[in-house]
Amino acid sequence: MSTPAGWEPLRKPTHRPGADAFRLSPFSRLARAHVLVAAGDALVTFALANSLFFDLDPNDARWKVFLYLALTMAPLALVAPFIGPVLDRSVGGRRWMIVAVNAGRAFVCLIMIDDLDGLLLFPEAFAVLAMGKAYAVSRSAVVPTVVRDDGELVEANSKLQLLSGLAVPLVAVPAGIAFAIAGSEGVMVLAVVAFAAATLAALRIPRTQVAEAPPTAAEAAELRGAGVRLAASAMGVVRGIVGFLTFLLLFDLRDGETWMLGLVLLLTGAGALLGSALAPALRRSFSEERMLTTLLAVAVVGGLVA
Repeated sequence: MSTPAGWEPLRKPTHRPGADAFRLSPFSRLARAHVLVAAGDALVTFALANSLFFDLDPNDARWKVFLYLALTMAPLALVAPFIGPVLDRSVGGRRWMIVAVNAGRAFVCLIMIDDLDGLLLFPEAFAVLAMGKAYAVSRSAVVPTVVRDDGELVEANSKLQLLSGLAVPLVAVPAGIAFAIAGSEGVMVLAVVAFAAATLAALRIPRTQVAEAPPTAAEAAELRGAGVRLAASAMGVVRGIVGFLTFLLLFDLRDGETWMLGLVLLLTGAGALLGSALAPALRRSFSEERMLTTLLAVAVVGGLVA
């Protein structure tokens, strides 16, 4: 229909009811990628448990584990302090880091399919672990940019942990089917698919800027404060307990039945679900410092008992 002002459509488009339900929020896009990453991590763990990685005697393999860990983590530890601030100040820098590490993990897992019984498995496995830590750091930096205010941070992180816990039992069935058909190689193929899907999902994470400018003198001093050092040290202790407990269980269960490993993974997911459900409620009643101190004590006692 022509008007003096020019051509106009016969009917003006109307907003379709329910259309907003198909629009993903920035946090939902991050959460979708995170679920796929958690699924990939669980699949890699399951595949490695039935490979040469845990078939060697722990005493004979200790020096190899230490050497490969040092060679894998040293470049990351040396370069990260310089690359991190640059990524934070660039628009979409952390998103591209998430995309890159998941694409890298998909590629390394693809190579690992033929090396599950060879010594190349060790550097490849630790490369996957190192890139997993890089993803965790980048994800933590992105979370504050996809929530509306600081008050939602605890709830957002709890939701991500909840989704991680749900991913473990969800992949247990396809992992079991793949293992029955093609062994650990079949499970590793699923891991490649999971990380590749996570890479594509990460492309939909909004391009945000974590830091617009270099830290000021006051901000740099705050980052070196006692509170941050305490939190970092506590997190290091927790990560150490989890890491040693993981290796203890996997080495101990290597001569047992496969269902035992599945039970451990299910209990791990259940613990993550419980912690994710309790965190927001505890945050409303206690300060972060009291939560940190109490839960750290519980984790240390649990580690000593184990």
